[in-house]
Amino acid sequence: YDALYALPPRTYRTASASPGKLFGLSVERIENLGRRARARLPQRLILHPDYFLVRKLCASAEAGDTDAYMPIVRERLRAVLTEAVTHVPHYQRGRITQAQCHNENPFELIGEFPLLTKGEIAADPNQFVSQRVPRFMRYQKASSGSSGQGIVLWRTKRTADVEKAFLDNLWKHWDWSAAHSRILRMGDDSRRKMNEYPVCYEHNRLMVSSLHLTDTWLSEIYVRAKQFAPEFVHAYSSCAITLARFITESGRPPLKVRAVMLTSEPLPVRWLATLQKAFDADISIHYGLTERTNFAEATVRRGQQALDYRINPIYGHQENYVHPDGRPEIVGTSYWNTVMPLIRYRSGDFGVIANGRLERMEGRDLEYLVTKQGKCVPGLSVEPEMMLWQSVSQLQVYQPKPGKVVFRVIPKPGTTKSDLDAALATFNPLWADYFDMSMTIVDQISTTPTGKTRLVVREGALQEDMQ
Repeated sequence: YDALYALPPRTYRTASASPGKLFGLSVERIENLGRRARARLPQRLILHPDYFLVRKLCASAEAGDTDAYMPIVRERLRAVLTEAVTHVPHYQRGRITQAQCHNENPFELIGEFPLLTKGEIAADPNQFVSQRVPRFMRYQKASSGSSGQGIVLWRTKRTADVEKAFLDNLWKHWDWSAAHSRILRMGDDSRRKMNEYPVCYEHNRLMVSSLHLTDTWLSEIYVRAKQFAPEFVHAYSSCAITLARFITESGRPPLKVRAVMLTSEPLPVRWLATLQKAFDADISIHYGLTERTNFAEATVRRGQQALDYRINPIYGHQENYVHPDGRPEIVGTSYWNTVMPLIRYRSGDFGVIANGRLERMEGRDLEYLVTKQGKCVPGLSVEPEMMLWQSVSQLQVYQPKPGKVVFRVIPKPGTTKSDLDAALATFNPLWADYFDMSMTIVDQISTTPTGKTRLVVREGALQEDMQ
């Protein structure tokens, strides 16, 4: 199962990837076998030791025992800074030395590192990868999110296990188990073609296609979900809201679960009551980045109507960069990412970091597209391919009319028209059922009043008011 990490990116089994094989078995088959094996093997055998260290440190932080976790966190930051100046080309050219990293207080030294923007990484991602980590131990992931400026990131199984540790710690209050709990999943890994049935089963998960959450299928999806009797809903915020609206507005009985885990998208406060009524559950949402530099978590108990984001002190060094106009941009450095350490990374999101909390967060919205069939689907469903980010420095998904999507792109230097055509052709035929896609080259991409570049821009009003 873990050999999947050594496969080229396009062999991963997602709706936007072509099927691959390993030792004569399809990637889908290997993944299913892997999930079953993970459900039976001891965690100590399959997870990196840092997973258990993170869980232990999180417990100390929750108990308020700073003497237990601060020395380790300090040394984790020292290790990241040392790795960067010793083995990462971008930081090797800087003025900070290995001796400084060894001898000085890392919490003071980090302030001497320059702020890092997404554009710098996008120009040459390999300049930010530790040369000490062998290629066969790394795998690629593209980041775009809500900014429309994609970068190629490198990860390892260790960094994936560390991220899992933080999420498992956040969700432990409801006895969450990724291997054993019955989970209703609605996200990028559950998308299906228009002519396919909207749900399928993967071991302990009911996979609901985010592209089928429409009037045509919602009733059937609700019936299947009730039959499955999930313990958890794990979904994009927009998907959970769509299903919750259907349940409440149609007067159907709630789909009772222990908790609703929302990821990848923000959660407008005005939808809290609808989600609680539809699922009769607590709601958990976290602020995080594909770049793995920032993490804040919020739990909304039944009956509460406010989001209170708490920063996990074990995750990374989080700070604000205050713009000349007074806007506080969120900046972060992971304590755990030594394969691609991004030091003082500017997220492009805005919010005040103070007293262990993230307040007044701005910069992220729910974004939707309208298909040929006139149905709204999450904007994140149309996730640009890895190959596209290798050809363009910035991108925006523009929808002039329902069923049509135009990628506005700013090519990287040296990129030809044939390169862009080849990149566009990598999109899975799945999208032909929903959108006619094309690409146009632009000189610049407009931003919002807060300086944020929106990934999705639609012409005219949405058919449904989801904001």
